[in-house]
Amino acid sequence: MRQSILRNVSHELRTPLNAILGFCDVLKNDTLFSQAKEKTKGYLDHIHSAGHELLGTITEVMDFAAIQSGSYKAEWEKTDINILMTDVVRELELKYPDRIFSTALGEEPLFASVDVVLYGKILRNIIDNAVRFSGVETKVDVSLKEDSSRLIWATISDKGPGISATRLANIQRSFTYEQNTMTKTHSGLGIGLAYVNHASRLMGAKVNFDSVTGQGTTIAIGIPMASKASIAENSVSAISI
Repeated sequence: MRQSILRNVSHELRTPLNAILGFCDVLKNDTLFSQAKEKTKGYLDHIHSAGHELLGTITEVMDFAAIQSGSYKAEWEKTDINILMTDVVRELELKYPDRIFSTALGEEPLFASVDVVLYGKILRNIIDNAVRFSGVETKVDVSLKEDSSRLIWATISDKGPGISATRLANIQRSFTYEQNTMTKTHSGLGIGLAYVNHASRLMGAKVNFDSVTGQGTTIAIGIPMASKASIAENSVSAISI
């Protein structure tokens, strides 16, 4: 496992760093710079993009380490999960304009007490994975609903390559992902589902993983709905303000 972690982290750090250093070398070289003035903006865009990619990788590793070590301090806040999910989907629609998102979120507010940052990252991880490992013409289904036990279930389904049963348990624990032809064409540390699993436990959420090789994956996160009394209290406070 340690070798797998080092291999993945090394690759994800080296790739954007090489891009940053390469384009900087071009801009520093007087001869090359004079020949590439018209392309300078493009080079700067690449540097900017690679820098953000590098920052994202480091942040992902640090966040996951904090959750695993128990040092992450959750900040609970009553939030309308419908609004939070809508914001996450819109963000990823902008990131993947050529992908199809099918949403069933409803119009009624669904309040729960969550760490907004943590829960938002859980949703982004799941949906981002679903999009990246699905074909361009396939759609990703996103839904929210309350069950009879007052759990709010966020369910994300894709038609990607799926994950074998023997690998699913490992993926939820460590920096690994299912090895197949799809993963070879996608970047990532391989901690997406492990992050979802550990972060969900920290929030006291239920997690259901259902995946069939060659058919796709469905992941559902269940969190307790806020009590009616606390929702009413929030509404009164909002009106008072």
